[in-house]
Amino acid sequence: MEISARLMGSNEFDGNAFREQIEQIIMRKDGHLEFIFTDGHTETTEYSTKRQSPGWSAERRAAFEAKPRKVYTEEERKAMSEKMKKIRSERYWNSKRK
Repeated sequence: MEISARLMGSNEFDGNAFREQIEQIIMRKDGHLEFIFTDGHTETTEYSTKRQSPGWSAERRAAFEAKPRKVYTEEERKAMSEKMKKIRSERYWNSKRK
C-alpha cells in the first residue's frame, strides 16, 4: 500500500483512487513490481519481502561473543533426542497419510 500510494503521488493509501488509477500489478521474478495504470502508462519499482531489521550494535555483538557457549554432554544429547522423538510421534509427523 505504501508503494502504491507513492507511485500515485500521495502520502496515504486511498483505496478508491487505487481502484480508479491502477489496472494491474505484476510481480516480476527480478524483485520488481510493475504497475499498469488505467491511462496506459506503466511504472516499475523495486520490491523486497526481506525483513528490514536493525543491525547489531558493537556492544551487543561483544556481549554475544563474550557469552560462553553451552557444551552438551552425551547424556543431555540423548535426553533431548528422546524428547524430540516423543514429540514427533505425538504431533504432525505421525500422519496417517504416509
